[in-house]
Amino acid sequence: MSSKVDFLIGFIVGGLIGAGLGLLFAPQSGEETREMLKDKFLELKEKAEKVPEAIKKETQQFIQKGKEALDEKKVEL
Repeated sequence: MSSKVDFLIGFIVGGLIGAGLGLLFAPQSGEETREMLKDKFLELKEKAEKVPEAIKKETQQFIQKGKEALDEKKVEL
């Protein structure tokens, strides 16, 4: 469960770090920089909004597996 969530979080953090480094070393005007920041922010916001859904899906799968394991143990008893 956590490997997918960890990947998404790492991806978002990596994107933020990459965008920051790109801004520091980019030879462009302030207006272009602001536009790039706006675009990157919107992109990262969309990705971040998907994280709770991924967590919900993984949790539901975990619960389902737990229920199945419990049912199997009931049959054994």
